[in-house]
Amino acid sequence: MSWQMLNETICPTQNAFCAKIELKVASMKRLNSCLSEGCRVDLASVLSSLGACILITVLMAVSCRLESSNEVVIDNKVDIYYINSQHEDLLDTAIIGSFRDDSIHLYNVVNGVRKEVNNRADYPHNFVIYKNEGLRKYVLRVFLETDTTYLELNSRITDTITCLFDFTGNNFIIRKVWYNGSVKWEDYAVSREFTIMK
Repeated sequence: MSWQMLNETICPTQNAFCAKIELKVASMKRLNSCLSEGCRVDLASVLSSLGACILITVLMAVSCRLESSNEVVIDNKVDIYYINSQHEDLLDTAIIGSFRDDSIHLYNVVNGVRKEVNNRADYPHNFVIYKNEGLRKYVLRVFLETDTTYLELNSRITDTITCLFDFTGNNFIIRKVWYNGSVKWEDYAVSREFTIMK
């Protein structure tokens, strides 16, 4: 059937699909079936429906894109391994002189004021010690909220973690980490983790 014939005729009333002609991309097979059975289709209706399908598809794509731009990305964790000069794990409580979770405190620095972290999150003090089974080592995972954080490992040792954050859009992502003034992480190709010798 030619486009000219499509433009000159209409569908018979006994075929509900042809009567409506709401063309959707998935309905092309049904339209072909209708045409092969001798239904007549108004080309203007087909083009109008096709235009509506294209418009709906574009609107859906834009809508999905706008939705994803509202996505909130929070990536503020840093994993730190601590060892002594004998390469013993200083987060392992079986090691004499290890750092214990009850002696560790985090302090956020906001406008020059140091304030201990104590919130209602899953980790109220913004850290957790866990065992990395693959490496068979314990890890101190800290969740940083400010550019400067003091990490008190015990009553005698307080270190400083400084971060550069990405606040683009809804992002809250660490881009660079210093530990006591020395850059410890900035390579996105590797995990945000490092080892400190004490």
